[in-house]
Amino acid sequence: MAGFYGVYLAKQLSQRSQGIRTNQMGRGNKELRTLTVERLLAAFSVLIVVVEVWSVVRGYSFLPRWCGWIGLALTALGVVFFTTAVLQMRDSWRAGISPDEKTGLVTSGIYRISRNPAFVGFDLTYIGLLLCFANWLHLLVVLCAVTIFHLQILQEERFLLSRKDIDYKDYYNRVHRYL
Repeated sequence: MAGFYGVYLAKQLSQRSQGIRTNQMGRGNKELRTLTVERLLAAFSVLIVVVEVWSVVRGYSFLPRWCGWIGLALTALGVVFFTTAVLQMRDSWRAGISPDEKTGLVTSGIYRISRNPAFVGFDLTYIGLLLCFANWLHLLVVLCAVTIFHLQILQEERFLLSRKDIDYKDYYNRVHRYL
């Protein structure tokens, strides 16, 4: 868990030192639908950390022990996916839609097999930790977070399809949303 969130914070700090504002969640001149999804995502991104820490400290799971081992593997895979995605995105990575910034479209590396490998990493990590430390609150928050991530992806796809300076449509048709 610390490794996953450490990568996220390190990337934000690295970009901030270069004058890049990584976090675009719920900011700027955007449609109300996009702002709403981004604000929900920002709120659940904080809430899920609190619930995960509480679940780990509590140390109880209503699932059998073997589910925890599967969860550990999924969490590790999620960290690998997320870290790879962030590194390969380089300075084009943003959290949220940034209509005023023209970042390049990354289609190589892990982005050849998934249009959203960072979101795949989030989902795998969240589901993995849930399998390790399952409780009803954790389940509810993970289901909400994964759903809101999907809604964010739909907003980003709509935005990228509207951009005239990149050929997103070909990439959209060629590469799967998740895997």
